[in-house]
Amino acid sequence: HADVELCEVAGDDRRALAKAGVDHRLQTFGRSDLGQLRSLGVNIANDGSPTSTSYWEMLSYEQALLYPSDVIFVDQYGSAKTLEDLRELTTINMHPAVEAGQVGPWKRDLPISYQGLTEFLDSVLDQLRVAEKVS
Repeated sequence: HADVELCEVAGDDRRALAKAGVDHRLQTFGRSDLGQLRSLGVNIANDGSPTSTSYWEMLSYEQALLYPSDVIFVDQYGSAKTLEDLRELTTINMHPAVEAGQVGPWKRDLPISYQGLTEFLDSVLDQLRVAEKVS
């Protein structure tokens, strides 16, 4: 019951941001993307941003600092895929989640089964369980 635990873990005000595979920029959650995580209580750092589209918001690494979060989820596309990759990049390495080492994988490909959804929620939970509030 990953969804129940996610509600409990997300309820303590930790915030998340996601980085999709776009080099030299941060492509983040939009208003409707990953709506299931929102519905389970995950606080998305760029919620309410006027430049966020329905699915994504494109940010420079400098702009990403405007959205402090406790965890950054990084997808498997693009060149910056790990905490070490982000720490080597100017500016984004000053983001609170990167400084705290709270960067984890984001399996952004849409799960097409209940098992796939459970695995996705478990991967989010794995990061949120151990993340400390740093934003």
